[in-house]
Amino acid sequence: MKITYLLLASFLIISSCKEEDDIIITLDPNAPSFVCTIAGTSFSDNTPTIDINSSDMMSINLSDGTYDLSFRIYNFSSISVNDAISFSIPSMGLVTYGGSTYSSTYNGPPYDGEFVFTTLEVHKLSGTFNFKAQDVDPNMFTNITVKDGVFENIAY
Repeated sequence: MKITYLLLASFLIISSCKEEDDIIITLDPNAPSFVCTIAGTSFSDNTPTIDINSSDMMSINLSDGTYDLSFRIYNFSSISVNDAISFSIPSMGLVTYGGSTYSSTYNGPPYDGEFVFTTLEVHKLSGTFNFKAQDVDPNMFTNITVKDGVFENIAY
């Protein structure tokens, strides 16, 4: 009789346990993404603000709540896929963090940064980027590095 009670108790315990559902996360391979590492910290923004002005300059502005990141790509209409765009003029890349602004450096060649469009379709961009920036305060010589930058499926 004890065995019957033991089996019945075991059955009740097993059958009363809540079954866990497997959670499957499907990532959309066509979703926009803009990621990089800024000063050793991961940065991500999937909703960049992009504008091309009448002077053919593309502005890209991003933020993750900690860092603000912006790019100025000049002569946008003349750029081809896989062209390496060097950070050869002031403020092509800007990082704002903790009340300080860091501007891309442009000493060179070789330059301390590049921006490459690996996809340059009508209203869809993908590519890579990296650059070194220095605090714009003339009394500060602090540098910040932006590396491993990748953007995919960005609409403009």
